Amino acid sequence: VQKGDLPDDIPEIEMNNKFDFIQYIAKVSGQSRGQSRRLIQQNAVSVNGEKVGLESQVKPGDIIKVGKRRYGKIV
Repeated sequence: VQKGDLPDDIPEIEMNNKFDFIQYIAKVSGQSRGQSRRLIQQNAVSVNGEKVGLESQVKPGDIIKVGKRRYGKIV
């Protein structure tokens, strides 16, 4: 993967109405909800290339990036 490009094999995460935004970040990052909240507050999380806050929402087709190398796609 070149710098700035998306990887070809992005793991897919099923859309679940019971999940809040932090739970999706926790699934992508493999971290706890508390650690995921800290990552969001430290601007380490983006959705479709845009930095996000704690009150953000996701929809099918969104690509979540956590840190430099962890990605997830909402399906």
